[in-house]
Amino acid sequence: MDLSGCSGECATLYLTDSSGNDHEMKGSSIKMKIKDVVKARVVGQGCFLIYKSKNFKSSNFQVDDTEEHNLKAKGTTFTTIKSYEYSADCSFTRRAGAEVYVLVAVVALVVLVAMSAVAWAKLRRRGLAQVPTEEGGTTA
Repeated sequence: MDLSGCSGECATLYLTDSSGNDHEMKGSSIKMKIKDVVKARVVGQGCFLIYKSKNFKSSNFQVDDTEEHNLKAKGTTFTTIKSYEYSADCSFTRRAGAEVYVLVAVVALVVLVAMSAVAWAKLRRRGLAQVPTEEGGTTA
């Protein structure tokens, strides 16, 4: 366990799994794994961010010392915790990065715009080539 971010008295994070077992955590850890977590609570002063992936990446949920949090009821979609981060004053540094679905949406939008531009160019060329010309006058 990596106790970075914890000096002196630190809060303790308790993660409760679906079997009712409590897992006690202190400080921060970039790599660990607890499956089937259903509840989280903090005892002491401070907050924790729990992450779906190791190295403080991916989806996360902030656990503060106000109550025991039922993760599913709070809208959290992940149940396996692979890293957690502690802050005594509940201020966490924002990390650069984007969720996978954001990246997929941006790539899809770029592909759609490129395909539209190619289709527009083809239609325009085809339309200009088929413009009928009248050679001859009108006959009466």
